[in-house]
Amino acid sequence: CDDTSAKTFTVNNVNNSPGNLSFNWEVGSGWERNGSAVSNFTTTSNSVSLVPTSYPPSNVSVTPVLDGVSYPKLTTTINLSDFNPSYQISGNSSICGTTNYTIDNLPSNISILSVSSSNSNVATVSLNNGEIIVTKVADGLVTISATLQNSCSQTASITKDIQIGIPTYVNNATISK
Repeated sequence: CDDTSAKTFTVNNVNNSPGNLSFNWEVGSGWERNGSAVSNFTTTSNSVSLVPTSYPPSNVSVTPVLDGVSYPKLTTTINLSDFNPSYQISGNSSICGTTNYTIDNLPSNISILSVSSSNSNVATVSLNNGEIIVTKVADGLVTISATLQNSCSQTASITKDIQIGIPTYVNNATISK
């Protein structure tokens, strides 16, 4: 996602077939060649360099033509890498009231899409100017979640466990003689 480096697509003549070779390229949306948007074109070169301009760009196909005879179309399927952010929600692991949390070093191409609480009876969560605001409702343990979105519209969630108010303990100790 957001990688604007040129990508090279190459057809190999594995049988070293002699003759006049040409290549009919089919390029959908999201690609440029030599600085211009492209769709379908023909080359005598077995290799082309394309630059992605939108994400994900479309697949790239080519039909090799040897001495006027078309051979089966070859297609490169284009996929985005998985979005696995390593960002963390920063802030205290225990609170008694309302506290703000942040996601440090979040680049501008990643936004916080939504926030939530695992138990709104213990704490509510809201988003204000990029800060996550956790407000105590009752004592207990909650997990807050932030759903992040990159510029390719891929999403991923990150979480943080927070003790809200006074921890509760279960006393199940027994005394034996």
